[in-house]
Amino acid sequence: MYFVGVDEWNRPTFREIGTRRYFCDTDNLVRYDAKEEEIIDRYKRIGTASICYKGSQFESEPMGDPADVEILTKAEVQKLSRPEVNREWARDIILNFEPALTREMVDQYTDSELKEWMKLLKIKTSF
Repeated sequence: MYFVGVDEWNRPTFREIGTRRYFCDTDNLVRYDAKEEEIIDRYKRIGTASICYKGSQFESEPMGDPADVEILTKAEVQKLSRPEVNREWARDIILNFEPALTREMVDQYTDSELKEWMKLLKIKTSF
């Protein structure tokens, strides 16, 4: 999950990745203008045992059910949602994108040619 903001009761509020489930901490209140870095650092120090399920909306009230959670930065969440591709995956993407090409043709592409294709498609590579 990742930090989304501070609610009107100064509770740090988090959202589960890929869902509309929100969580908050009722024991460790923060300033309304707290930054993501401050929040992440705090929970690295104190742990996440005090975080509980809040509901399906940011404004929901906490339900008190403790949650076993891991807090990620927004950058870490973005990295999870857009994985970098390797050479083999890049070849498969090119074949799906351009049906006129054959597997033999794409297998002969150099790394720079594969990277150029991925750049055109706005996909990060890991090779």
